[in-house]
Formats: sequence, structure tokens, C-alpha cells
Amino acid sequence: MLSGDDQMVWRVADGVEEEVSSSELVKGDLIILRIGSGVPCDGTVTDGDALVEEASMTGESLPVYKKAGDAVVAGTHLEGCGKNGERELARFMSIAAGSASEVEYQLLLACDLDYMQDETYRELNQEVNEVKRMLNSFIQKLTANG
Repeated sequence: MLSGDDQMVWRVADGVEEEVSSSELVKGDLIILRIGSGVPCDGTVTDGDALVEEASMTGESLPVYKKAGDAVVAGTHLEGCGKNGERELARFMSIAAGSASEVEYQLLLACDLDYMQDETYRELNQEVNEVKRMLNSFIQKLTANG
């Protein structure tokens, strides 16, 4: 899901950073966010760590620590370096908008609000990721035969 605000972001393509409009992002793009950046799309941290302000989404008053493998939600903001201290950026994998992203967000929210344990969240999130892979494969085959 996109945040609705068209902003300029740094996308990594073939190892080279390029500045593009967030409206140009597609599933699988790798983007770099620096302190103060708005998160333009739902995604997963692939490298680095950061403190993410999620008050607009979850009501959480303090920034939430995010590291590789953690989900991030469009409309939140990078507020600071994570536990590594010297890191000034985190890399995020853009994912497609849709119901799978919404399920991931709801799982994350349930975990953050302590409605489920971290291990349960990880197991369910793996299942959602498997469903997404199957749907992507199905869509690719469907469009190839279209």
C-alpha cells in the first residue's frame, strides 16, 4: 500500500542508487530511507535498523525499533538510528499493495499490542508470505497465458 503522498525516494537498481518518485515504485524494489524520511509504501526491512514513528498508524507514542525482517507500514516515519548507532539509513523492500499486505499489517499490529506472542507472529507471517508467493506465481502464469 502506498502512503498517498508522492515523495522522492532513493531506489537501488543494479547496485546504483537513483532518486525516483514514490509513485514509480513497484513490487520488489529496494529503497533506502534516511532519518526523517517518510515510509512511502508497505515493506520489509532488508538491511539496517532504525526507530520508526508509528503513532499515526498504531497510536504508539514512542518510536518502535525495526530491524531486518520487520514489517514497516506506509505513512510512518524514520525517526532515528537503531541500536547500531552509526547507521543513518535502513533499506526497505517495497511490496505490492493488497490483501496480503493488509493481513501482514494486522498481524504486526496484533503482535505489537501483545495480542499474540512473537513466535506465533513469525509463524503466521511465514504462512502469509507463502500465500503471497503462490499468488504471485499464479498471477504471472495467468498473465503469461493471457
